[in-house]
Amino acid sequence: MTTTTPIDPRRRDTRTGGRFDALDGIRTLAVLAVMFFHMVPAAVRGGGVGVDVFFTLSGFVITTVLLKEYQATGRVRLGIFYSLRISRLWPALFAVCAVVAGTAFLLPSSFWGGEQSNALRSALHVMNFFRGGWFGESGDGGSMGHTWSLAVEEQFYILWPALFIVVLRFVRNLRTLAILTSTACIAVVAERGLLQLLGAGYERIYNGPDTRADQLLIGCLLAMILTLLPDSGPRKVLAVKLSRWALWPSTAFVVVAILTFAYPHGDDMVSLIYRSIFPMIIALAASTLICGLVLNLGHPLSRMLSVSWLSWPGKHLSYGMYLWHYPIFFLIRGLYDGPGSTLVRLPIGIALTLLLAYLSARYVEEPVRAAMKNRIASKKSVAA
Repeated sequence: MTTTTPIDPRRRDTRTGGRFDALDGIRTLAVLAVMFFHMVPAAVRGGGVGVDVFFTLSGFVITTVLLKEYQATGRVRLGIFYSLRISRLWPALFAVCAVVAGTAFLLPSSFWGGEQSNALRSALHVMNFFRGGWFGESGDGGSMGHTWSLAVEEQFYILWPALFIVVLRFVRNLRTLAILTSTACIAVVAERGLLQLLGAGYERIYNGPDTRADQLLIGCLLAMILTLLPDSGPRKVLAVKLSRWALWPSTAFVVVAILTFAYPHGDDMVSLIYRSIFPMIIALAASTLICGLVLNLGHPLSRMLSVSWLSWPGKHLSYGMYLWHYPIFFLIRGLYDGPGSTLVRLPIGIALTLLLAYLSARYVEEPVRAAMKNRIASKKSVAA
């Protein structure tokens, strides 16, 4: 006989609620991996794995937020959810797009010259479609090419909450939703393989919102599993022990992948298999790491990742760092091309990225987010 686990809206889940400093530490390290991959790719051959980690972490965090509200109130207010997401993500992105496009217009001879169209694609959250060749020849996106991943996340944020509500309205059972999510992950892996057998190229597979969905969905699945976990008892004890045991191996796997894994571009069968399966493997490793940190707050790794100089940038600056680093390195790439050019450009690029990320957080992101939260709070008080 199969037992079911209904979601009790009167029961607030606190295990996956709140903020974990260690996860902010992961954000810092993931964005640094991507930055160094773009700056010194020979030294960090798999730095793009940092994006895979971000996808899984985003799925986990978003679904945790949805589950927390659903358990507390029995519903999810999509208007509030989308308002908070927009106030968190759009202002900083639009600021970067405006600066790049404005500079391209005023200084067409700069290395941002001609970037207006790329800035527009980024602002419209369609850079992944452009890079994937959905509407014609694929392009690299220039100084805004890195925003393909933000487009994938934004498209997921639009669809997933609505699907979450619709499915729960029919099944009203978190365990069934978890099974459906697992099935969807397997289907995405199969789709990646099938598309390549039908002739889809590297860019289509790498940039597709559908072909990257399993990495986000695995994070969503982790949030469901932790919510289904009882507060105590043998299952909880076993989960804590297994997650603690898996912490170091999963961390080592992710680190080795960041340092050594180069995403294959070839058309041979080995490359096809890698592109089909490896994104899911990375997401599983990242979710195992996240699970271990959440269930073992006192673990040495959790304490290491929670130190303020790692967790604070992850919480406040990581989004701005990701947004600004690539346009900055694109802009300064022509400053010096002689011997040791990387050593010259690297500190300048990092310093400018951190400065602009801080200014973005201080004067763009935080004020807009605070204003939106105050507006929502005032509406709630009026309604009460």
